[in-house]
Amino acid sequence: MIYLVKNLWYNKNILEVDIVNKDPILLSIEYENRDENGKIQYEGVSFNGNDFPDFLKNVISPVYRDTEYNSKMKQIAIEMTGFDSVNIQEIFDAVPPISNFRIGELIAEKVVESRYNAKFTYNSDRDLKNKRSNNTGADLVGFIEMDDGAINFLFGEVKTSSQIDSPPSVMYGKDGMIDQLAEISAKKEKTSSLVKWFFIKCYNSVDLNIQNYLRNAIKNYSISNNNIKIR
Repeated sequence: MIYLVKNLWYNKNILEVDIVNKDPILLSIEYENRDENGKIQYEGVSFNGNDFPDFLKNVISPVYRDTEYNSKMKQIAIEMTGFDSVNIQEIFDAVPPISNFRIGELIAEKVVESRYNAKFTYNSDRDLKNKRSNNTGADLVGFIEMDDGAINFLFGEVKTSSQIDSPPSVMYGKDGMIDQLAEISAKKEKTSSLVKWFFIKCYNSVDLNIQNYLRNAIKNYSISNNNIKIR
């Protein structure tokens, strides 16, 4: 697990993170907890100095607005109708309402991508009929490359909190992150539903890399439904 601390006034262990096609972002390890075998159970990282506002503006905002995808859909709609109307512009240029929990999920995606050879290929907000609602199931659904090169499905949960406690209270309890992660891991019908949903979303992608991820991930999952990664 990763806990992301927003503000940092000093540096500890510095990690240089390459956020996809962006300038490197410096993250600092604030704390970590290891089990009796030395395996990290969770850790806290933070952005350095003024990097966080730039990260939100340059990396998170375009993904949150789904700028590239909406621009593509708008162009298709214009080509279908034969003219560029105000109504079409309004549909695809509409700015989604601010959602702190969704922003938190996207931050988690980018950090996990950059540190764990993970890839999130589908913006689940496209499935929302009401932009003020939220998706059910795991917060993060993607792919991850393991140390041996195998591609597995990756499922994760994200909690966004303004508490200064480390870790915050949203980690615990019936609706806390720990219980939700345990539920994904223990209930095979839930992981199967996530795999089915993600497969349907990815199978017709023209991106050959996504097709390769999907082919390998579904193959490994078919061999064993334990071939998933929970974060």
